[in-house]
Amino acid sequence: MERHVVNCCAVLSLVGAMGCGSATEVVAPPPPEVPKFSCLANSQTFRLPESLRSSLPTFGPRYPDDSYVAVSRTVPGGFAGIYLDTTNNRTVMTFVDTVAARRALGQIEQVWDSQSDVPTVDFRTVELRGARWTFAELDEWYRYIEPRVFGPDSGVSSSDIDEVANTIAFGVIDETARKDLEHQLAALGVSCNLVTTHIQGYAMNANATT
Repeated sequence: MERHVVNCCAVLSLVGAMGCGSATEVVAPPPPEVPKFSCLANSQTFRLPESLRSSLPTFGPRYPDDSYVAVSRTVPGGFAGIYLDTTNNRTVMTFVDTVAARRALGQIEQVWDSQSDVPTVDFRTVELRGARWTFAELDEWYRYIEPRVFGPDSGVSSSDIDEVANTIAFGVIDETARKDLEHQLAALGVSCNLVTTHIQGYAMNANATT
């Protein structure tokens, strides 16, 4: 509370010293940080080893991620994700093998429509794009990595499967936390071209008191 008040007083004093004209000046926020890969390499990426898949924790139920995993394991082409491309307002579905997916689009539509918690897709206009990882593969890696790196003192502020970038995305509070996470990922033997990080503070608790 005291810190908050001190900061506010300092801001008010600064505004008063600068004059009324500067009070209306609009300062543009800094551009968002481009996510950084924890490891980039030309070497072949690899799926989470089978010996580790059998002991993965379950996170759930998760909607619609559980359905995305089911679709990814069922349809041809290696379904990787779905999102709205706001540049052209088109629905995009990503696949590891877009040729196989295009050939099996009717089958994919049937499987997709059988899921109860996925967005509606017009398969006549949907755009198919390529990806490196299937959604099921990203989910396996996510369930393996997240419990091992996330904690109250880890500096990791968020985690998610990023369908647009086709990666596992971690928010970290600063560069020190980023370096710590990168060391952990290397120790875990995580594949390159899989995890991205971006600087992001901890989420504010709306119920917290000052």
